[in-house]
Amino acid sequence: MLIYLTILLYVCTVSALSSFIEEGKRAKLFELTDNTVSVFKVTLPDEEYKALIDECQTPNDFMDIDFEAILKQENLDNFKLESNNGFKSKNATLSVEINGEKQSFNKVTLSLGGISSRTFGRQAFNLKIRGNKDLYGRSQFRLRSDAREATTLRSKLACDIHNRLGLVSISANYISLYINDNYIGLFVLMDAPKVSWAKLVYDDENTRNLYKCKSALSDLTVKRCANRCDNENDDIKDNSEWVEFLTALDNAQSAEDIEDIFDIDQFLYEIAYEYLSGSWDHYLYNGHNFNVYKVKDGKCTIIYYDFDGDFGQDDSSRFETILKKVVVEAFNPTVLFPRIDKLKNLIRSEKIKEKTPDENGDLPGFINKFSTFDYSLEQWDANCEFTTVSDDGMSTGYGIKYWILMRYRYVCKAYNIECDPTYMDENYKFTINKKVETQFAKKGHTSNKPQNPTITTTIEEENIPTVSPPTPSTTVTITTTLTIATTNFNATPTSIEENTNSETEIEVDDVSGLNIADDESDSDSDNDK
Repeated sequence: MLIYLTILLYVCTVSALSSFIEEGKRAKLFELTDNTVSVFKVTLPDEEYKALIDECQTPNDFMDIDFEAILKQENLDNFKLESNNGFKSKNATLSVEINGEKQSFNKVTLSLGGISSRTFGRQAFNLKIRGNKDLYGRSQFRLRSDAREATTLRSKLACDIHNRLGLVSISANYISLYINDNYIGLFVLMDAPKVSWAKLVYDDENTRNLYKCKSALSDLTVKRCANRCDNENDDIKDNSEWVEFLTALDNAQSAEDIEDIFDIDQFLYEIAYEYLSGSWDHYLYNGHNFNVYKVKDGKCTIIYYDFDGDFGQDDSSRFETILKKVVVEAFNPTVLFPRIDKLKNLIRSEKIKEKTPDENGDLPGFINKFSTFDYSLEQWDANCEFTTVSDDGMSTGYGIKYWILMRYRYVCKAYNIECDPTYMDENYKFTINKKVETQFAKKGHTSNKPQNPTITTTIEEENIPTVSPPTPSTTVTITTTLTIATTNFNATPTSIEENTNSETEIEVDDVSGLNIADDESDSDSDNDK
């Protein structure tokens, strides 16, 4: 009997690992590429390739500015985030190889993506297949190097969690990118909520009701969002339906008042995700990086994008029920640790390849020569596990498994969830790579909210400030009765046990931390045929 149970448990575990996301919850493209690194080869005319390289030379001269403190309140609704879209070519071609099968596309648009990400050595791109063609159900993509963080896992994990829960969401997998036969590196391939996406997913051709809110302080009110969230359909100039929706949110006195027009459960799932992942680059904190789409013959629903700053606020019984469901089904070490191990092994050879310099000492894909820093292979390996690492001063990230474990423990205790005793055990030990470890320490550095204290990184007694916002202490509301209150967390290591190989086993109580992430730019229009 014991042998039978052991075999059954093993079979169930293997099954769970091989089907992290239920079949049919994503486009065929992402199901086909789930356990492989596909090859994308983009070709540009020589003069346009040179123009692309020139455009990528961006110095890091971004400044932290608190626009809300500077601008008068009445002018906030006129403030929109404008981006320098930079390079864009409609003359690209694309060759894709997935599991040995090749497809070619002759009408392709390639453009630079991201905003602050352009200051990094490894760039971000947007890709659009034109001519009414698509790649297994998708035609527009974000290609992200996620150079800000060390692991190249954060965006993928975030999308996987959303997909596993069956939420309206984008998906992600990995590609090896070449441009004009030059290896550019490992990239996260993500779809994009565009007009073409609405057609492919919901048979909603030329939708009028897909808005992108990328400007900060977009809080779904008429005052701040009527003119600052953009319709993804460039042909639509009348935003009266959008204003009508925002007005209904403003006037609601209870969740029931908007139940028929707004998918509140989807919203609460996203709030729960923000809470668990420590995201500060979406709705709750910065109020941006989301879309609102009115599903054909359905409700308006919120869709998040840009996850490279995650893993690093809320109450009513409805929210608590959803939060517990997310923890039990997706956000827990039992589920995520094996997933991280699997993804890490999948991309390891690509990470080695992109971290290996050529005969001139140059790293492949490190296009922006103004940037001098790239995470090392050892930092990548350590940050996928439990070790906190930092770049040359702009960004610091907790080890992904460390973040998941500490947030899991806290939420299990705070919400009285029955959780895995293995990971709730305070004696559970894990390894820290002391050679690359960075310590978060509370200091006097301030971020883009100058009036609030935040976090400074300490490496061998040298203080290197991050650009991480403080944990917010405000209250966010949808309606007067549906209130999401933020919660503070503190990292408190309780004991450190040195070992002989420059690594450390550490027991910890709790953690919170926030990493800078970019405001993604996606300039390709759906009307671009």
